[in-house]
Amino acid sequence: ERTLERFFDPSAFQVQGSFQYGNAGYAVLEGDGIANADISLVKRWSWTEDRQIQFRAEFFNAFNHPTFGFPAANIDAGGFGRVTSASQARQIQFGLKFSF
Repeated sequence: ERTLERFFDPSAFQVQGSFQYGNAGYAVLEGDGIANADISLVKRWSWTEDRQIQFRAEFFNAFNHPTFGFPAANIDAGGFGRVTSASQARQIQFGLKFSF
């Protein structure tokens, strides 16, 4: 069972002796997937043919789903097998543009 404190079983790995190769393949560790939804809402009003106002609302990571970073893969590190980072939380920005 994967948790942030124990993303994989660290007891399955051991430090090899000097000048020895282990039997683990290349890139055997995988991170969590990415789930991201960006949404933009735009409303435009025209006063005349050459004057317009545009209001824009943009939502980045709209559903606020966390995307966790890769687990620590250095066997000598104290947090070996732990996930210690995540992506940005939801961000919202508004914009108003006047065109003439």
